[in-house]
Amino acid sequence: MQGRQKEISSANQKTGYGATAGGNTKEIKIFIVQLLLTIKTLFLYSIFNTQYTMKSKKVAEFAPDYKVLAQGAKAIGHPARVAILKFLLEHNDQTCKNIVAQLPFSQSTVSQHLAELKQAGFIEGLPFKTSMIYSVSEDNINAFKRNFEAVFGKPEDKKQLSLF
Repeated sequence: MQGRQKEISSANQKTGYGATAGGNTKEIKIFIVQLLLTIKTLFLYSIFNTQYTMKSKKVAEFAPDYKVLAQGAKAIGHPARVAILKFLLEHNDQTCKNIVAQLPFSQSTVSQHLAELKQAGFIEGLPFKTSMIYSVSEDNINAFKRNFEAVFGKPEDKKQLSLF
């Protein structure tokens, strides 16, 4: 048995493999940690990439009306955006500064939400000097409403019956 251990020890010393007094053990541990991190990163990337591809394929299966409606719903899916949109409906043609003065949000928050609403087409921005004047795009709001009614049906004007 001792002869076999001597053979392994001398082979490790010749090839540079194996743990010899001190240095190689630390280097091997570092290499293994780096290797594991690389494998983990590649594994996570492959999972993310697969999910992203699958998501794109699944979205492509829906009707165009559903996609447009979902994009619009996402744009107004945050309470701050709803508040900003409602404010602009009541007080059309406002700057970001005016909106910040009237609503309990910071300037950066309002700017970010205005950009989302503008990208979705719910509001329009008209440059004026160094700022923008925002107004509601009533045509696009009405188009969203028509699309919503086309998908879900038009609400009927019936009074709700009460049991009490």
